[in-house]
Amino acid sequence: MDDRSGHIAAPPGPLDGMRVVVLAAEGLEDLEYWVTVMRLREAGAVVTSAATSADRLRGKNGLEVKPDRVVSEVDPRRSMAW
Repeated sequence: MDDRSGHIAAPPGPLDGMRVVVLAAEGLEDLEYWVTVMRLREAGAVVTSAATSADRLRGKNGLEVKPDRVVSEVDPRRSMAW
């Protein structure tokens, strides 16, 4: 178990602990964005979404994305540590 909640810890994935930034923009293709984010998380990656502003975005099919970061805050030289 991974904590006191009783949840069973998932085995490490092939991307366990890797930090990944997924770019988002107004009018994004909902499935392309959300399936990518979910699959990366399932593989163990820590996923951060970034956009040109911190405002909520709406995909072509109406799903919302709240960016975690503004692109200008992302520094790839620091291994995605902010």
